[in-house]
Amino acid sequence: MSQQTKQSLIATLTEDSKDFEVLGMVAWWNVRSVEISTENLSSLLTSCGLDPKHAREHNYRSSFIRALRNMEEKRIIRMVEEDKNRIVYQFTAENKTDGNEFKLSYDPETLVSINKEAYRSTGDIDQATTGRDDIRSKLVASFNMEKNTYRSGDITRMLKRIFDKEADLVCLRENGGVYFIPSTHAHVVQKVSQMMDELGNSSFEYLPLPNVSSCRSLLKNAVTDEMELAMQKLHDELQNSDQMTDKKAKHRLSKIREMQKRINQYEEVLDQKVTKHLQGGFKKMEQHIMSSRVLDI
Repeated sequence: MSQQTKQSLIATLTEDSKDFEVLGMVAWWNVRSVEISTENLSSLLTSCGLDPKHAREHNYRSSFIRALRNMEEKRIIRMVEEDKNRIVYQFTAENKTDGNEFKLSYDPETLVSINKEAYRSTGDIDQATTGRDDIRSKLVASFNMEKNTYRSGDITRMLKRIFDKEADLVCLRENGGVYFIPSTHAHVVQKVSQMMDELGNSSFEYLPLPNVSSCRSLLKNAVTDEMELAMQKLHDELQNSDQMTDKKAKHRLSKIREMQKRINQYEEVLDQKVTKHLQGGFKKMEQHIMSSRVLDI
């Protein structure tokens, strides 16, 4: 089997008639007040050369919680029961007592229940939900809207998914918000930039990260921190897992190999000691998983 040649992290950028070496791009974005349907967002992604599947429907639980929040004016909504088959919420009206603006009264309105299995099998929230008709119908309408609506926070998470999947993203700040993207994925950056321009009320900025010692050090630290965090998380999972199914073992081996590939990708900015430490740590975990399971991989 032939080995795939690893692309160099360092690329040459020509600007103002001058050539200079870059490691990649630093990118950040800001999505302001945006609301767009899943259908329109999918079309926008397609027109910009991005996978429309990134604009997926929200899951039923997230959509249901959003729908509940839309109905919280002058009422309190609390989950009172949940098991593997259903979730039950109590709706309680909150009103000022007549003649006393400082006193509130609370009147139970209805219990709303969603049958998880019925929704999973049919995708029809109307048939899966019980409760007082007027409240239930408003909740169902709100749910159907929320399931297919992307707002600012959803767009931000979608951008993160796009870059994680297609562009080998590295977070440069502990709290997120500023990211490194290798030059080999410049085409993805350009497509996302176009999408954000057409989306409106948003900004997407990026700058080249020059191949100088201070920038190499910045990137080395960010990659090392990311790998150390992934290693610690996997270590904790293995320590707290008495039994490991073949499915879990294969998933963890896949994650390890993904991390090993990323270490190789950034070998040009990682010093030999760091590379050896990271590769050695993941190799030990790989051997631990392989020795504890008999896998057809």
